Amino acid sequence: MKDVKDFMRDFFRSRIAEEEKYQKNREPFRREFFTEDCRFDSHADTLRRMQSEKVLSIEEGEGHCKVITEQTVNYKGSCRKMRLRYTLQHLSDRWLIQNVKTACLVCEGRGDKDCPFCKGNPWLAPEMI
Repeated sequence: MKDVKDFMRDFFRSRIAEEEKYQKNREPFRREFFTEDCRFDSHADTLRRMQSEKVLSIEEGEGHCKVITEQTVNYKGSCRKMRLRYTLQHLSDRWLIQNVKTACLVCEGRGDKDCPFCKGNPWLAPEMI
C-alpha cells in the first residue's frame, strides 16, 4: 500500500492533469462566448492554486488519516494562504479521500467565536462556504 505522502502526491498530480484537460476542452466554448480578458467562469486561477498545494501535516489514525495542506489563492486581489483538511479512509490496500474541509478564510481557521463567517467552527464543509 502507498504511504499517505505518496497518495497525496499522486492525487495532486492527477488532479492537475484533469484540470488541464478540462480547461483545454472548454477553449472553444470560451472563444465563442467570452472575450479573452473576461475572467468570469474562466477557472483562470484554478491551476495555479492546485499547483501551489503542499502537505503541511499528516495525522494517522486507525484506518483513517487527516492531511492538512496549504494552497496559495487570489482573494480580492491579494495572494492568501488557504488550508484544507483531507480525511482519508483506508480501504483494502489503498487510501481514498472521504471528505475535504476548508479553513475559514475570514479568521484563517483559528475558530474565533466572534468570527462572522465560521462562528467558531474553523473547518468548513463545502456546503457551508
